[in-house]
Amino acid sequence: MVAASSIGVLRAVMPARVAQVTTIALDWRVVAFTAVAAIATGLVFGAAPAWRLADLELASALRETFKGGSKRDVRFRNSLVVVQFALALVLLNAAGLLTRSFLNLSRTDLGFDPDRVLAIDLQLPRGRYASPGESQRFFDGLIERFAAVPGVASVAATSIAPLSNGDVNFGFQKEGEEPRQGSPPTLWARRVTPGYFATIGMTLRGGRAFSADDRAGAPRVAVINEAAARTYWPGESPLDKTIMLEGPGSTEPTRIVGIVASVRHDGPRQPVKPEVYVPAAQRPGRSLTFVVRGRGNPTALVGSLRSAIREADATLPIPNPAPLATRVDDSVALPRLFMGILSAFGLAALALASVGIYGLVRYSVETRTREFGIRLAIGASPSGILTLVTREVMVLAALGVLAGIGGALAVARMLGTMLVGLSANNPWTLAATAATLVLVGTAAMLVPARAAMRTDPSVALRQS
Repeated sequence: MVAASSIGVLRAVMPARVAQVTTIALDWRVVAFTAVAAIATGLVFGAAPAWRLADLELASALRETFKGGSKRDVRFRNSLVVVQFALALVLLNAAGLLTRSFLNLSRTDLGFDPDRVLAIDLQLPRGRYASPGESQRFFDGLIERFAAVPGVASVAATSIAPLSNGDVNFGFQKEGEEPRQGSPPTLWARRVTPGYFATIGMTLRGGRAFSADDRAGAPRVAVINEAAARTYWPGESPLDKTIMLEGPGSTEPTRIVGIVASVRHDGPRQPVKPEVYVPAAQRPGRSLTFVVRGRGNPTALVGSLRSAIREADATLPIPNPAPLATRVDDSVALPRLFMGILSAFGLAALALASVGIYGLVRYSVETRTREFGIRLAIGASPSGILTLVTREVMVLAALGVLAGIGGALAVARMLGTMLVGLSANNPWTLAATAATLVLVGTAAMLVPARAAMRTDPSVALRQS
């Protein structure tokens, strides 16, 4: 019943772009396998004590009643708790690493501000917009219509918005340099309209942004990002430098007029790339992505923006504007999912370890009632009994932590490619996980240990 009711939860937390999301369902073959595994586990581990009772000797049984079980039984119970602690350490350390990695990922500076921004992908049909100039005039008019919508703070367009699929790069050559053998150096290219950097929240580091004067027929200009400046002009300013920038069917001299902060176009986990921005009017095309920044909730603008497109050209398919922040969420959806799954497994392992410690200590206390009574009768203090039980539990916890360190480090190395901003062998995460396990073990043994402190010597000594 729990598994069936969890299907909806899984579908809700699964990233939409994961293909398997549509196939999540209760598979009765898996249900049958897990049911058999669970029943077999109960039978095997439940029958083990019964097998031992089959050849139990009376004399040894009386001795074990006093001692809390034979040494073999005690060692076996203790070893199970040690294994529980070790497995819990492995899973909790992995969950801790992924959690810290996800937090680092969430705090990564993307180089732009996606809040209150809608992205609208629009492609014009070749038949009705035969020339690039016609396409650009339509796009310019649509920008004016969008800007007139109440609640719009600013609007611009780009050929490739951040976190979009697809990319284009241009080869270039510095003015005065001899052509390099082989492939020329490249810059990842984006066509943008005036106001794009301000609308999307990019920071201008030097020079100027594009203006309406950067139109077709005007001198070719470009803006590069900081990554391009560091890569191709180390130790010098690229402003006012001229490059021969390739383009569709032509290579023309282009002057660098500005530098902007680098944007993580491929997502927060990917490094920045050297990029060049050119005016869309100087290199027009039939497809652009409009970015519309609202004064408030941008989704309230969707209806008005769709109406503006319909008024501009009723024959165009009306796109569905989507918040740019949604693309950011999608880019971290898989890391968030992995973090949630491992965290759930880690918490389950921690719960099992807690139950194991509690059961072990409670059983040990109940079977050693006479022992504790005698200790108290001959002068031991209740605090001494508590110390005795606590020391035994702490030894098991320490052994479990030591046994799990190797497995925790091995699993962490397997997760290395998924981690952002920290090493797989992060000592602080491992130490925090180990401390958590020790604290959980201490909390689990407090109730039965306090019961041992309150043992009545006279009652304990009358027990057989």
